[in-house]
Amino acid sequence: MSTATMISGTLHRERRRNYWVRYYTTIVSLLGFFIAVNALLRYDSSWTTLAILAGAAIISELTSVCLFRASHSSVSIVTVATIAAIVLLGPWGGVLVAVAGALMTILTTSEWFNRSLQSPTRAKWWRRIAFNMSLRVVGAAFAGSVFMWVGGTPGTIDSVWVLPIVILTVLADEMVSTFLLIGVIHLQTGRAVLDIWRQDWQWTYPITVASGVIGGGGIALIYEMAGSVGLGIFMLPILATGYALRLYMAHTRSYVDQLEVANHKLEEANLGLLQTLAAVVDAYDIYTFGHSAQVARYAAAIAKEMGLSQEEQTQIYRGGLIHDVGKVGVTDAIIGKKGRLTDEEYAALKLHTVIGADIVSQMPQFQELVPLVRNHHERWDGYGYPDGLKGEENALGARIMCVADSVEAMLSDRPYQATRTLAAVVEEVVRCSGAQFDPEVVTAFLRVVKQQGDEFFVNSASAVARDLAATGALNTLDGLCYVKKSMIAQHLQATVANATCRSAAANSLRPTQ
Repeated sequence: MSTATMISGTLHRERRRNYWVRYYTTIVSLLGFFIAVNALLRYDSSWTTLAILAGAAIISELTSVCLFRASHSSVSIVTVATIAAIVLLGPWGGVLVAVAGALMTILTTSEWFNRSLQSPTRAKWWRRIAFNMSLRVVGAAFAGSVFMWVGGTPGTIDSVWVLPIVILTVLADEMVSTFLLIGVIHLQTGRAVLDIWRQDWQWTYPITVASGVIGGGGIALIYEMAGSVGLGIFMLPILATGYALRLYMAHTRSYVDQLEVANHKLEEANLGLLQTLAAVVDAYDIYTFGHSAQVARYAAAIAKEMGLSQEEQTQIYRGGLIHDVGKVGVTDAIIGKKGRLTDEEYAALKLHTVIGADIVSQMPQFQELVPLVRNHHERWDGYGYPDGLKGEENALGARIMCVADSVEAMLSDRPYQATRTLAAVVEEVVRCSGAQFDPEVVTAFLRVVKQQGDEFFVNSASAVARDLAATGALNTLDGLCYVKKSMIAQHLQATVANATCRSAAANSLRPTQ
């Protein structure tokens, strides 16, 4: 595949992702704007109380704490003021207090001033501001509706049922605002919704809900009993706690940044090692140069189409890069043979799965890739090798790899067969569904073909042949191995040593406390 084609495909996917982000944020923003205007026109309770609670929301927002830079998520106690407003003033009052807190968020973020901010995966500054405001507004409106629907009466907090009503109100507010925010992060980054929830919100949710119930209900009760003076006294420890948490997070963020840098370096070192291993294995046979990278691309695309998480997609991609690493243990005569292999030669070739698994198992950071390397030649009907696994006895990643590996082999020139067209490959894959291949994986592969088209699938061997022909080296190398095993061994040894040094250097960056 040419560089221009790869860039074109990437830009197409980015444009499609940006379209959905813009569409999503625009819908939410328009909904929030409509609710806010409606609240302003229909609010008919005490403006003095509203002003006091709005002031509390503004002050609360000043103590907000940034949790994750990647997702730009933060925690503040503005929900406390919003819930108190719903309990005291009704749904429209809660919406207006949420607007006040959101406005303070805008004034305290750099995006308000940096109008030149551009990013291919995030909305522009104005769309992002409108969306963030609407998160608060829509959440408050839904919470207010739940408050009224379950029997809440604004300004009445002496009933025995007020506690469960407040709990449901807080849950409604947090559920809607969190769901909407996770949605846009999913569209921006492609991360699985459940992964975003577990990593960024799950651990804070009990605290957020509890603080909303205790703080919101407490503010409403104190204000009803002691007025604005009592409210001020009650808010002091809440604000002090928020400010203390903000200072703590600021102090520890430098350690988090160092860990992120160290982890990034480790990821780069690991990926570099895998890519080098793939290049070494592919270079061993002129006909398979580039094979591993293509298998990795196809496998990752199928995994994504099957709805696997980003982490699982990455794991399968990495497995694709080194699935044939065991071929370094197969003799030159077998690897470079043009004709059909004898039974003995084929038996020796099949050992590359076991050899590869043994090699990968020696690297602790790649243990999860061992089943993919060992079992990518297993069959759905149980007649594959080396372990004869049947159906779901084989790991899903290995079943995906089986399809991707076979597709790439059929699309590329080989000593024993000419390349096939994509249509012929699709026909063969469908024919072998339920026997050689997992039917669900085949279905996902067909969707990839339909969505990506011919440009995504290439003849890797043909591309290498064109490059060699351009340099006049093709005739010289015809029928021979591209490099010798001794060179591969030296390169492999140097690569592993280099990756080990880089990993050690990255580990040295981990802070100690």
